[in-house]
Amino acid sequence: MIKKTAILLLILFSLDIYAEEVSEYRGSLVKSFQVGDKSNQLGMDTSAEGGGTSETQPSAMFINKEDNLIIADTNNSRMLSLNKELSTSDAFGIGSNINYSLRLKEVDNILWGTTSNSRHYILDKTSGKSTELYIDNNLTLGSNCTIFTGNIIFTYLKDGSLASFVLEDRENLKFSKRLSEHETFKLFRNKKKYGLEGYTIDKSKRMFYNGQLLNTDFSTKFDYWKDLHKKNSLEVPRIIPGVPEYNKLDIMKGGSTYIGTDIDGNTYYDISQSLIIFDKDGWVLDYFFFKDRILIKPAVNSNGDVFYLLREGTKDVPVLNLYKIDRKW
Repeated sequence: MIKKTAILLLILFSLDIYAEEVSEYRGSLVKSFQVGDKSNQLGMDTSAEGGGTSETQPSAMFINKEDNLIIADTNNSRMLSLNKELSTSDAFGIGSNINYSLRLKEVDNILWGTTSNSRHYILDKTSGKSTELYIDNNLTLGSNCTIFTGNIIFTYLKDGSLASFVLEDRENLKFSKRLSEHETFKLFRNKKKYGLEGYTIDKSKRMFYNGQLLNTDFSTKFDYWKDLHKKNSLEVPRIIPGVPEYNKLDIMKGGSTYIGTDIDGNTYYDISQSLIIFDKDGWVLDYFFFKDRILIKPAVNSNGDVFYLLREGTKDVPVLNLYKIDRKW
């Protein structure tokens, strides 16, 4: 497919885009969940209070490196894991607050989640133990500016500094106090001790693993692409030619959510019921709206297939349906 660099110019200034410029994909139904608390069901509670309606529903989903789909089944106070074929499911983390997460990641069988800019949940899938960390909301830049390596939580603060929490006791999930930037940089002097083999950090405090940028907030991504293109004598900025005030665009203002990265290094960002896909060099590969209002943020597997969840059925008997858009970009 021809790379659609021109599309980004349109989509970031307004969501009222020329229809012919936007890809249209119809997902295929791959899994249906009845509402309930059994292993093959998802929880949803609809109740009328004060004349209104409030719902408790799944809060997040993501796909780990084994391509297992993990859903935060909030109403059932658990996590639900489905295998690659979506044929078997397993509940874990029962009673842990990690099921409230809005963003999830898994490293070395440890599940990490956040609900907001400040609260972090850690669950050891092997032992079932869990813990929580709180970072003052006035300090942190947000969950998109946090990196979890399995042994360390790195978080970027509003004053421009980099802080960290070290997992000092995995068996009991005990973390260190918040380390200052100076203390954080010292961790890289003893990579073996802290499980940082393959991790590097540059002078702009961007973090890499085996040469791949780990920062997922779009502002850092964009600056990295600019530096990369400048180094290789390419046009800058390359991803949105003709838009010098890129910092005013919605995707730069935190209005986007990082969804995942596929096996080719393409990154996926969700913006207001739509998805933008960039290649590893910052070109826009594709952009599309979801035809129906998705229930939670979508997920992407290693191949680049996109999964999303819809509430369907009837008002009294809702069904949560999982759809898949096969990669076409």
